[in-house]
Amino acid sequence: LDKPLKVVNEPLWEELRHFSENELKSFGAKLKERNNFFRKLGKERSHEMKEELYSSLVQTNQEQQQKVRGTIDEADKTIKSLDECICELEAELLAVEEKGSGDKPGLKSLQEELTKVTDAVAYK
Repeated sequence: LDKPLKVVNEPLWEELRHFSENELKSFGAKLKERNNFFRKLGKERSHEMKEELYSSLVQTNQEQQQKVRGTIDEADKTIKSLDECICELEAELLAVEEKGSGDKPGLKSLQEELTKVTDAVAYK
């Protein structure tokens, strides 16, 4: 932009050199008009590209959110299933302990007795 027109485009310079003042003004106006047109065209294309990019980003974000929601749902189902299993095991353990406390010794007392016997055998 700092170079003279003669250096940039010598044939155009040779032609413009012979223009009258009115012709130069007309040519300058036409150049400004072209410059504005191409600037607007560039802005429009840039806007369209940004629009495409942002819509793609929004779509990708929505897909990722759906994947995360699916993973969270699966984790919730797994946790619920584990909670149910724990409840069932606790109920079974309680039932076993109650059965054992009637006529027979409980599970804990049997384990304690086994430990005592094991310790006694180890000392002998």
